[in-house]
Amino acid sequence: MIRTWKINFEFIGPISVKSPLSFKQEKGFSLQQFYSDIKISSAIYGINVTVTAYADNIRDAEIAAHVFLGRMRDVLSTIIDLPIQINRNEGILSLKTRFKSKILLEKEDFISAFNKARIYEIHEPKLLQAMGWYSKAKLSTNPYDQFFSYWNAIEILGVAYHTKTERTKSGSVNKIYQSFLDYFGNQDHWPVQDTWINKFYGLRNSLYHGGTGTTLEDIIKISSEIHSISSISSKYIQQIMHKIDINI
Repeated sequence: MIRTWKINFEFIGPISVKSPLSFKQEKGFSLQQFYSDIKISSAIYGINVTVTAYADNIRDAEIAAHVFLGRMRDVLSTIIDLPIQINRNEGILSLKTRFKSKILLEKEDFISAFNKARIYEIHEPKLLQAMGWYSKAKLSTNPYDQFFSYWNAIEILGVAYHTKTERTKSGSVNKIYQSFLDYFGNQDHWPVQDTWINKFYGLRNSLYHGGTGTTLEDIIKISSEIHSISSISSKYIQQIMHKIDINI
């Protein structure tokens, strides 16, 4: 028997809402559409989100709700460029979390993020996957995890979104390079020098294959590059999002 469940989540981050929000959100693409009731309110740790889910047991309902909200979170976190953690620990973590400054979000911000996540899930899954890695990087405090997550977002997009040429038949770097040309324009308009891709690909390989990363100097070096790779991955995602949204 399919039952209706109300699942509560804590969205922990520098975010807030002025007043409680309530709306219905479309789910699925079948002939018979489903809608979830969404309720959002402010909290000391960020916001509290309650969503209805349909399942025959609470475990399946919680999993479905987490996936549904998680995809929206990935899109929202990428757009506002702030970390948002989803918590189901019933206050264990959130009670210790405070933010002095918060961005004030409107109902339209959430509805737009839900709708984009829904469309990307079907039509642009690689873009949604890249956003997932980006939002994961925003949450991490480990520079290596951050680096790999940001690079994963870049590599996923480069492989998925590029004009195919003779050069792009081999190597992810060639695909990323072509994708930068496609979405940033010629090299004079890139937000970085044309050597940036090879440099960061080299850092990725050194870390991945264990050649570096064990000394304090290595950690400091990678930490010093996080701002750059974060900024470029954000700009890259935004450029692709903009072109895709125009064509949807």
